[in-house]
Order: sequence, then C-alpha cells, then structure tokens
Amino acid sequence: MRSRISSRAQLFGRCLLGLAGLVGVVTMPARADSMGTVDATTIGSLTTASLSFVSGGLVTGQTFTVPGADNVLTEWQFWVDGWLPGHGVTDDIGLAIYDWTGQLKCPCTPLFTTSVAWPTLPGVVSLTGLNVPLISGQTYAVVYDIGDYNGSSLGIHDINLYPDGQLLLAASISQLGLDAPTWTGLDTGFAATFETSAAQSGVPEPSSLSMMVLVALIIAARSPPRFLLRNDTADPRP
Repeated sequence: MRSRISSRAQLFGRCLLGLAGLVGVVTMPARADSMGTVDATTIGSLTTASLSFVSGGLVTGQTFTVPGADNVLTEWQFWVDGWLPGHGVTDDIGLAIYDWTGQLKCPCTPLFTTSVAWPTLPGVVSLTGLNVPLISGQTYAVVYDIGDYNGSSLGIHDINLYPDGQLLLAASISQLGLDAPTWTGLDTGFAATFETSAAQSGVPEPSSLSMMVLVALIIAARSPPRFLLRNDTADPRP
C-alpha cells in the first residue's frame, strides 16, 4: 500500500499533466421554480489551478458538507482525464454517496449510485437532475468507481480549495478512512449544487384533488346563469 502511495510529492509528480489541451467546462442550466428564480447553493471548485490527475487505479473520493437549508443535491461536476485504450476494459465512471464519519462503515452501503460514460477527452463531467435529499450540516463522501482502469483518471488538487471536505485516496474503498489523514487539506476538482426541497420551500405542489376543485370552479364561473322564473300574475282568462 505504502509503495503505491508513498508521499504527496511523489503522487503529484507522477500525476501532473499539461493543461493546454483541456476542453472547457460544461455546465447545465439550473432548474427554475414557478417564479423563474432558483434557490441554490454551489460548493467546491472547478479551477484548473494546480490540477493534476490520479493514475494507477487508485480509489478516489471527496468528502463534503451539506450547506444550510439547501439540502437536495441536484448536480455534481468533476474533473476527469480522457479515457484511453490499453488501460483496462472499464469505460464508464461510477459514483456513489456514503455517510462519512471519518471513515466508511463497511459493508459499505451507498445512499445513492449512478454512472456516466467515460469521455475520451479530459474535461468536466456534469451529472444533473440527481435530486438526492441529504441532511443539512452532515458530512458525506462521494466515491468514484473506475473498475479495472489503471490509467489517468480523476482530477485532484494539492491545495485546499474546499475547507469543509477533503480528498480521499487509497488502494481500496475499505482503506479510504485509514488513509484519509494523509490527504487532509487536499481536494478533488468538483462542484456540487444544492437546492431547497419542495417541502421546505413553502410553495406546496397542488394535489390532484385541488386541481379538480379548481377546474370545477372555473367551469362554474364561465357557465351562463340560469334563473327560476316565477309568474305571480293571475291568469286573466276565465
């Protein structure tokens, strides 16, 4: 284990790549509410400053803390190097979210999992529409799964870009907690967007019954009035 992760200097000396050919950051529009505004908070950083890439098939992760009332994770973005043949057959990247208390409680059962096709060029991968409810103020860990791929993979930084979390790096998922102190003050290249849940927004979604009542009222308002005519005049005919 220690022969593969001997020191920060060796890791970043081995992983550091030129950034001249990097593609631009790809972002998706945020989801707007009925008033055309978005109540959202974004954490992390996608800067290219000090960016390098992990190599050698190591398990990579990032801890993060859910900010304030915006506790629904809607988007996760991360830097990754381009996929190249000859480094394994895995051509997608898995992502899982775990509770984090300084370590993973194994057997490690994720709260959420997804995957994305591995791009052939280095750049930022954006996972949108996640809608993962989390707990405000609690710390979680995102762990990436690159299967048997042993080439250059996830983007990392040798500076502290996100004080409320840190880089995780180890030879196996069960080692992430044990090796976490080694990587304190370092981060992956990531950005996470959180929005307020519908239950907290104060604007409840109309139910089917409410919609039916509303439709009935509209129909009633548009219907022509009907009057009951009463003739109190006596019939003059004998």
